[in-house]
Amino acid sequence: MGISQEIELERAPASLERRWAWVERICVLLMLMLLILAVLTVLGRGPLATASIRQPASGVEVSYERVARLRSPQVLELKLGEGALPDGAARSVRLSRQFLEYFSIEHVTPMPVSERALANGGVEFGFDADDGTRRLDSIRIALTADKVGPMKGRITVGPHKRVKLRQFVLP
Repeated sequence: MGISQEIELERAPASLERRWAWVERICVLLMLMLLILAVLTVLGRGPLATASIRQPASGVEVSYERVARLRSPQVLELKLGEGALPDGAARSVRLSRQFLEYFSIEHVTPMPVSERALANGGVEFGFDADDGTRRLDSIRIALTADKVGPMKGRITVGPHKRVKLRQFVLP
Protein backbone atom coordinates (compact mmCIF):
# COMPACT_ATOMS: atom_id res chain seq x y z
CA MET A 1 0.00 0.00 0.00
CA GLY A 2 2.76 2.44 -0.58
CA ILE A 3 2.48 5.37 -2.79
CA SER A 4 4.78 5.10 -5.67
CA GLN A 5 6.26 8.31 -6.91
CA GLU A 6 8.23 8.55 -10.01
CA ILE A 7 10.84 11.19 -10.32
CA GLU A 8 11.63 12.33 -13.76
CA LEU A 9 15.11 13.56 -14.32
CA GLU A 10 15.81 15.66 -17.28
CA ARG A 11 19.05 15.24 -19.10
CA ALA A 12 21.30 18.21 -19.45
CA PRO A 13 21.30 19.63 -22.93
CA ALA A 14 24.02 18.29 -25.18
CA SER A 15 25.57 21.76 -25.56
CA LEU A 16 26.12 22.00 -21.79
CA GLU A 17 27.76 18.56 -21.75
CA ARG A 18 30.10 19.58 -24.59
CA ARG A 19 31.09 22.81 -22.80
CA TRP A 20 31.75 20.95 -19.57
CA ALA A 21 33.93 18.43 -21.44
CA TRP A 22 36.01 21.35 -22.79
CA VAL A 23 36.40 22.82 -19.30
CA GLU A 24 37.61 19.45 -18.02
CA ARG A 25 40.13 19.13 -20.87
CA ILE A 26 41.50 22.63 -20.29
CA CYS A 27 41.91 21.95 -16.55
CA VAL A 28 43.72 18.68 -17.24
CA LEU A 29 46.03 20.42 -19.73
CA LEU A 30 46.83 23.20 -17.25
CA MET A 31 47.65 20.67 -14.53
CA LEU A 32 49.89 18.74 -16.93
CA MET A 33 51.70 21.93 -17.97
CA LEU A 34 52.36 22.85 -14.31
CA LEU A 35 53.62 19.34 -13.64
CA ILE A 36 55.96 19.48 -16.64
CA LEU A 37 57.26 22.92 -15.62
CA ALA A 38 57.90 21.67 -12.10
CA VAL A 39 59.71 18.59 -13.42
CA LEU A 40 61.85 20.79 -15.70
CA THR A 41 62.60 22.96 -12.64
CA VAL A 42 61.44 26.19 -14.23
CA LEU A 43 59.65 26.93 -10.98
CA GLY A 44 62.63 25.83 -8.87
CA ARG A 45 66.36 26.41 -8.82
CA GLY A 46 67.35 24.21 -11.74
CA PRO A 47 69.13 24.78 -15.05
CA LEU A 48 66.03 26.10 -16.84
CA ALA A 49 65.28 28.55 -14.01
CA THR A 50 68.03 30.94 -15.07
CA ALA A 51 68.21 33.11 -18.14
CA SER A 52 70.97 35.08 -19.85
CA ILE A 53 70.64 38.06 -22.10
CA ARG A 54 73.72 38.45 -24.25
CA GLN A 55 74.36 41.46 -26.41
CA PRO A 56 77.62 40.74 -28.24
CA ALA A 57 77.74 44.16 -29.92
CA SER A 58 77.69 45.93 -26.56
CA GLY A 59 79.83 43.40 -24.68
CA VAL A 60 77.22 43.01 -21.92
CA GLU A 61 75.69 39.76 -20.67
CA VAL A 62 73.10 39.63 -17.87
CA SER A 63 72.34 36.39 -16.01
CA TYR A 64 69.29 36.20 -13.74
CA GLU A 65 66.46 33.94 -12.54
CA ARG A 66 63.40 33.79 -14.82
CA VAL A 67 61.09 33.27 -11.86
CA ALA A 68 61.85 34.88 -8.52
CA ARG A 69 60.14 34.28 -5.20
CA LEU A 70 58.87 36.91 -2.81
CA ARG A 71 61.36 37.63 0.01
CA SER A 72 63.82 35.12 -1.44
CA PRO A 73 67.41 36.11 -2.28
CA GLN A 74 68.81 35.93 -5.78
CA VAL A 75 71.85 37.19 -7.66
CA LEU A 76 71.85 39.20 -10.87
CA GLU A 77 75.22 39.01 -12.64
CA LEU A 78 76.52 41.42 -15.26
CA LYS A 79 79.45 40.16 -17.32
CA LEU A 80 81.29 42.95 -19.07
CA GLY A 81 83.25 42.00 -22.15
CA GLU A 82 85.32 44.03 -24.56
CA GLY A 83 83.57 47.27 -25.48
CA ALA A 84 81.17 47.27 -22.53
CA LEU A 85 83.01 50.14 -20.86
CA PRO A 86 85.22 51.84 -23.47
CA ASP A 87 88.10 54.08 -22.39
CA GLY A 88 86.83 57.38 -21.07
CA ALA A 89 83.27 56.08 -20.55
CA ALA A 90 81.57 56.41 -17.19
CA ARG A 91 82.02 53.21 -15.20
CA SER A 92 78.49 52.97 -13.92
CA VAL A 93 75.46 50.70 -13.75
CA ARG A 94 71.93 52.10 -13.54
CA LEU A 95 68.84 50.17 -12.46
CA SER A 96 65.45 51.49 -13.56
CA ARG A 97 62.61 52.57 -11.26
CA GLN A 98 60.52 49.59 -12.47
CA PHE A 99 63.29 47.25 -11.35
CA LEU A 100 63.51 48.87 -7.91
CA GLU A 101 59.73 48.66 -7.44
CA TYR A 102 60.05 44.86 -7.35
CA PHE A 103 63.48 44.31 -5.75
CA SER A 104 65.56 45.54 -2.82
CA ILE A 105 69.31 45.66 -3.36
CA GLU A 106 71.14 43.85 -0.58
CA HIS A 107 74.75 43.99 -1.79
CA VAL A 108 76.81 44.90 -4.85
CA THR A 109 80.16 43.24 -5.68
CA PRO A 110 82.63 44.79 -6.30
CA MET A 111 81.75 47.54 -3.87
CA PRO A 112 80.72 50.67 -5.78
CA VAL A 113 82.55 53.91 -4.95
CA SER A 114 79.34 55.90 -5.35
CA GLU A 115 75.60 55.40 -5.27
CA ARG A 116 73.05 58.02 -6.22
CA ALA A 117 69.32 58.19 -6.70
CA LEU A 118 68.22 59.25 -10.17
CA ALA A 119 65.48 61.79 -10.90
CA ASN A 120 63.38 59.08 -12.64
CA GLY A 121 63.36 56.89 -9.52
CA GLY A 122 66.24 54.61 -10.48
CA VAL A 123 69.65 54.23 -8.89
CA GLU A 124 73.18 54.53 -10.29
CA PHE A 125 76.27 52.77 -8.96
CA GLY A 126 79.71 54.16 -9.85
CA PHE A 127 82.85 52.03 -9.90
CA ASP A 128 86.60 52.77 -9.80
CA ALA A 129 88.11 54.02 -13.03
CA ASP A 130 90.21 51.45 -14.85
CA ASP A 131 93.82 52.33 -14.10
CA GLY A 132 95.23 49.48 -16.14
CA THR A 133 95.95 47.29 -13.12
CA ARG A 134 92.56 45.64 -12.93
CA ARG A 135 89.61 45.35 -15.23
CA LEU A 136 85.96 45.48 -14.23
CA ASP A 137 84.69 42.31 -15.89
CA SER A 138 81.69 41.37 -13.75
CA ILE A 139 79.29 42.91 -11.29
CA ARG A 140 77.10 40.84 -8.98
CA ILE A 141 74.00 42.38 -7.43
CA ALA A 142 72.31 40.49 -4.58
CA LEU A 143 68.56 41.16 -4.58
CA THR A 144 65.44 40.31 -2.62
CA ALA A 145 62.00 40.39 -4.25
CA ASP A 146 59.50 42.70 -2.52
CA LYS A 147 56.50 42.60 -4.87
CA VAL A 148 54.58 39.84 -6.69
CA GLY A 149 53.87 39.90 -10.42
CA PRO A 150 55.54 40.45 -13.79
CA MET A 151 58.53 42.82 -13.72
CA LYS A 152 59.87 44.62 -16.79
CA GLY A 153 63.02 46.48 -15.88
CA ARG A 154 66.07 47.99 -17.52
CA ILE A 155 69.75 47.95 -16.64
CA THR A 156 72.11 50.45 -18.24
CA VAL A 157 75.86 49.82 -18.27
CA GLY A 158 78.06 52.83 -18.90
CA PRO A 159 76.50 55.68 -20.82
CA HIS A 160 74.32 53.81 -23.35
CA LYS A 161 74.40 49.99 -23.08
CA ARG A 162 70.79 49.14 -22.14
CA VAL A 163 69.50 45.67 -21.36
CA LYS A 164 65.79 45.05 -20.85
CA LEU A 165 64.80 42.08 -18.76
CA ARG A 166 61.57 40.44 -17.71
CA GLN A 167 61.04 38.42 -14.61
CA PHE A 168 58.05 37.02 -12.78
CA VAL A 169 57.90 37.13 -9.00
CA LEU A 170 55.86 34.39 -7.30
CA PRO A 171 54.41 34.64 -3.78
